[in-house]
Amino acid sequence: MKTFREYYEDREHLRDNETVALLAGGFKPPHKGHLEMFTELLGDADRGVIFIGKKQDREGREWITPEASKAIWEIYTQGGKPVEVHIAPISPVKSTYDYVDENPNANIIIGAGPGDAARNKGFENEEKYPNVSIKNVVKPLGGGIRASKLAPLLKDGNIKEAVEKFVPDFIEGTNRDAVIDILQKDWDNR
Repeated sequence: MKTFREYYEDREHLRDNETVALLAGGFKPPHKGHLEMFTELLGDADRGVIFIGKKQDREGREWITPEASKAIWEIYTQGGKPVEVHIAPISPVKSTYDYVDENPNANIIIGAGPGDAARNKGFENEEKYPNVSIKNVVKPLGGGIRASKLAPLLKDGNIKEAVEKFVPDFIEGTNRDAVIDILQKDWDNR
Protein backbone atom coordinates (compact mmCIF):
# COMPACT_ATOMS: atom_id res chain seq x y z
CA MET A 1 0.00 0.00 0.00
CA LYS A 2 1.33 3.44 -0.93
CA THR A 3 1.84 6.07 1.70
CA PHE A 4 -0.06 9.31 1.44
CA ARG A 5 3.09 11.15 0.28
CA GLU A 6 3.93 8.48 -2.33
CA TYR A 7 0.42 8.70 -3.74
CA TYR A 8 0.75 12.43 -4.35
CA GLU A 9 4.31 12.23 -5.62
CA ASP A 10 3.23 9.64 -8.20
CA ARG A 11 0.24 11.68 -9.42
CA GLU A 12 0.30 13.98 -12.36
CA HIS A 13 0.61 17.59 -11.25
CA LEU A 14 -2.62 19.44 -10.83
CA ARG A 15 -3.77 21.70 -13.60
CA ASP A 16 -2.94 25.31 -12.92
CA ASN A 17 -5.86 27.09 -11.29
CA GLU A 18 -7.76 23.88 -10.58
CA THR A 19 -10.07 24.36 -7.61
CA VAL A 20 -10.13 21.63 -4.97
CA ALA A 21 -12.58 21.35 -2.09
CA LEU A 22 -10.99 19.90 1.07
CA LEU A 23 -12.86 18.57 4.07
CA ALA A 24 -11.10 17.04 7.07
CA GLY A 25 -12.55 15.40 10.13
CA GLY A 26 -13.06 12.31 12.22
CA PHE A 27 -16.30 11.28 10.47
CA LYS A 28 -17.27 8.50 12.86
CA PRO A 29 -19.58 8.06 11.01
CA PRO A 30 -19.94 10.48 8.11
CA HIS A 31 -23.52 11.76 8.22
CA LYS A 32 -25.85 13.89 6.13
CA GLY A 33 -24.60 17.12 7.74
CA HIS A 34 -21.04 16.28 6.67
CA LEU A 35 -22.23 15.45 3.16
CA GLU A 36 -24.30 18.63 2.89
CA MET A 37 -21.24 20.68 3.90
CA PHE A 38 -19.01 18.86 1.42
CA THR A 39 -21.58 19.21 -1.38
CA GLU A 40 -21.68 22.96 -0.74
CA LEU A 41 -17.88 23.13 -0.97
CA LEU A 42 -17.76 20.93 -4.05
CA GLY A 43 -20.21 23.20 -5.86
CA ASP A 44 -17.42 25.76 -6.25
CA ALA A 45 -14.69 23.23 -7.07
CA ASP A 46 -13.46 21.00 -9.89
CA ARG A 47 -12.95 18.08 -7.54
CA GLY A 48 -12.80 17.20 -3.87
CA VAL A 49 -10.58 15.56 -1.28
CA ILE A 50 -11.70 14.21 2.09
CA PHE A 51 -9.29 13.37 4.91
CA ILE A 52 -10.56 11.01 7.61
CA GLY A 53 -9.06 10.73 11.07
CA LYS A 54 -7.47 7.39 11.88
CA LYS A 55 -8.42 7.50 15.56
CA GLN A 56 -11.33 5.47 16.83
CA ASP A 57 -11.65 7.19 20.19
CA ARG A 58 -15.08 8.74 19.79
CA GLU A 59 -17.36 8.28 22.80
CA GLY A 60 -19.84 5.52 22.08
CA ARG A 61 -18.59 5.19 18.51
CA GLU A 62 -15.05 3.96 19.09
CA TRP A 63 -15.83 0.75 17.22
CA ILE A 64 -16.31 2.61 13.90
CA THR A 65 -13.10 2.16 11.95
CA PRO A 66 -11.55 4.72 9.61
CA GLU A 67 -11.94 2.14 6.84
CA ALA A 68 -15.70 2.04 7.47
CA SER A 69 -15.87 5.84 7.35
CA LYS A 70 -13.93 5.82 4.08
CA ALA A 71 -16.24 3.21 2.55
CA ILE A 72 -19.31 5.23 3.56
CA TRP A 73 -17.85 8.44 2.09
CA GLU A 74 -17.19 6.55 -1.15
CA ILE A 75 -20.87 5.58 -1.30
CA TYR A 76 -21.97 9.16 -0.57
CA THR A 77 -19.75 10.73 -3.23
CA GLN A 78 -20.14 8.37 -6.16
CA GLY A 79 -21.53 9.62 -9.42
CA GLY A 80 -20.61 13.30 -9.24
CA LYS A 81 -17.44 15.34 -9.47
CA PRO A 82 -14.25 13.37 -8.80
CA VAL A 83 -13.61 12.88 -5.10
CA GLU A 84 -10.66 11.25 -3.35
CA VAL A 85 -11.19 9.87 0.15
CA HIS A 86 -8.11 9.23 2.31
CA ILE A 87 -7.43 8.04 5.81
CA ALA A 88 -4.98 10.59 7.18
CA PRO A 89 -1.71 8.96 8.25
CA ILE A 90 -1.21 11.35 11.19
CA SER A 91 -4.24 13.65 11.44
CA PRO A 92 -6.78 15.10 9.00
CA VAL A 93 -5.55 18.62 9.80
CA LYS A 94 -1.91 17.76 9.06
CA SER A 95 -2.97 16.10 5.81
CA THR A 96 -4.83 19.28 4.86
CA TYR A 97 -1.74 21.43 5.41
CA ASP A 98 0.45 18.88 3.56
CA TYR A 99 -1.97 18.81 0.63
CA VAL A 100 -2.03 22.60 0.36
CA ASP A 101 1.78 22.80 0.58
CA GLU A 102 2.20 20.10 -2.08
CA ASN A 103 -0.27 21.72 -4.50
CA PRO A 104 0.71 25.40 -4.78
CA ASN A 105 -0.91 25.80 -8.21
CA ALA A 106 -4.36 24.74 -7.06
CA ASN A 107 -7.02 26.95 -5.57
CA ILE A 108 -8.10 25.31 -2.33
CA ILE A 109 -11.42 25.71 -0.54
CA ILE A 110 -11.31 24.32 2.99
CA GLY A 111 -14.56 23.51 4.72
CA ALA A 112 -14.90 24.59 8.32
CA GLY A 113 -17.71 23.99 10.73
CA PRO A 114 -18.36 25.48 14.14
CA GLY A 115 -15.27 25.05 16.29
CA ASP A 116 -12.82 24.61 13.39
CA ALA A 117 -11.28 28.10 13.49
CA ALA A 118 -8.22 27.12 15.52
CA ARG A 119 -7.17 24.28 13.26
CA ASN A 120 -7.34 26.48 10.15
CA LYS A 121 -5.66 29.50 11.75
CA GLY A 122 -2.42 28.99 9.79
CA PHE A 123 -4.24 29.46 6.50
CA GLU A 124 -5.04 33.05 7.49
CA ASN A 125 -1.46 33.91 6.44
CA GLU A 126 -2.37 35.16 2.94
CA GLU A 127 1.27 35.65 2.01
CA LYS A 128 2.07 31.98 2.61
CA TYR A 129 -1.32 30.63 1.47
CA PRO A 130 -2.64 32.99 -1.23
CA ASN A 131 -4.50 30.13 -2.93
CA VAL A 132 -6.51 29.03 0.14
CA SER A 133 -9.95 30.15 1.19
CA ILE A 134 -11.85 28.94 4.24
CA LYS A 135 -15.55 28.41 3.78
CA ASN A 136 -17.27 28.52 7.14
CA VAL A 137 -20.57 26.75 7.41
CA VAL A 138 -22.45 28.07 10.37
CA LYS A 139 -26.01 26.99 9.66
CA PRO A 140 -27.13 23.63 11.04
CA LEU A 141 -26.69 21.07 8.33
CA GLY A 142 -28.41 17.75 7.79
CA GLY A 143 -31.35 18.83 9.92
CA GLY A 144 -29.00 19.64 12.79
CA ILE A 145 -27.71 16.06 13.00
CA ARG A 146 -24.49 15.57 14.94
CA ALA A 147 -22.59 12.33 15.35
CA SER A 148 -22.65 12.85 19.12
CA LYS A 149 -26.46 12.69 19.00
CA LEU A 150 -26.19 9.31 17.31
CA ALA A 151 -23.78 7.95 19.92
CA PRO A 152 -26.49 6.38 22.13
CA LEU A 153 -27.96 4.48 19.17
CA LEU A 154 -24.59 3.42 17.85
CA LYS A 155 -23.28 2.55 21.31
CA ASP A 156 -26.15 0.10 21.75
CA GLY A 157 -25.77 -1.38 18.27
CA ASN A 158 -29.03 0.10 16.90
CA ILE A 159 -27.42 0.48 13.49
CA LYS A 160 -30.54 0.41 11.30
CA GLU A 161 -32.23 3.06 13.45
CA ALA A 162 -29.10 5.22 13.43
CA VAL A 163 -28.73 4.89 9.65
CA GLU A 164 -32.31 6.09 9.21
CA LYS A 165 -31.36 9.26 11.11
CA PHE A 166 -27.90 10.05 9.71
CA VAL A 167 -27.71 8.74 6.15
CA PRO A 168 -28.79 11.23 3.47
CA ASP A 169 -32.27 10.51 2.10
CA PHE A 170 -31.02 10.05 -1.47
CA ILE A 171 -28.87 7.11 -0.34
CA GLU A 172 -31.37 4.34 -0.74
CA GLY A 173 -31.78 0.70 -1.70
CA THR A 174 -28.56 -1.25 -2.04
CA ASN A 175 -26.42 1.75 -1.12
CA ARG A 176 -28.31 2.24 2.16
CA ASP A 177 -28.02 -1.49 2.82
CA ALA A 178 -24.28 -1.24 2.11
CA VAL A 179 -23.90 1.48 4.77
CA ILE A 180 -25.75 -0.76 7.25
CA ASP A 181 -23.52 -3.71 6.31
CA ILE A 182 -20.33 -1.64 6.71
CA LEU A 183 -21.32 -0.50 10.19
CA GLN A 184 -22.69 -3.91 11.18
CA LYS A 185 -19.35 -5.52 10.26
CA ASP A 186 -17.48 -3.04 12.46
CA TRP A 187 -20.00 -3.61 15.28
CA ASP A 188 -19.57 -7.38 15.02
CA ASN A 189 -15.75 -7.05 15.04
CA ARG A 190 -15.53 -4.66 18.01
